[in-house]
Amino acid sequence: MRMEENIVDYLLDLLKTKGADIQYGNEDVTQLEHALQCAELAEKHKLPGPTIAAALLHDVGHLIYEDGDPIHEGKDGHHENLGADFLKKYFGEDVILPIRAHVDIMIVYQKHRNFR
Repeated sequence: MRMEENIVDYLLDLLKTKGADIQYGNEDVTQLEHALQCAELAEKHKLPGPTIAAALLHDVGHLIYEDGDPIHEGKDGHHENLGADFLKKYFGEDVILPIRAHVDIMIVYQKHRNFR
């Protein structure tokens, strides 16, 4: 079976395998746990399905590097663009745009939060 025929199974397997083995930043959770927490939060706030999907998949770019995520070497690998570019074959802009924008949004949020 080709990946295109079953992208949902491929992504869930990627999250369960690689995502369960990779720590999320400096937090005490894995990439899988982080993805599930974000999707659960979006669902709890009754956001639309595409937003919940984007919340679940927003860091998938960290999991699809062939040679490992450069973030572990202190380099910005632009995982948001890698993930969005990979997923755009399977999802619409309502999923892709939040994924592509989430790092920039987080930077703006952090700056705003620090000025309070």
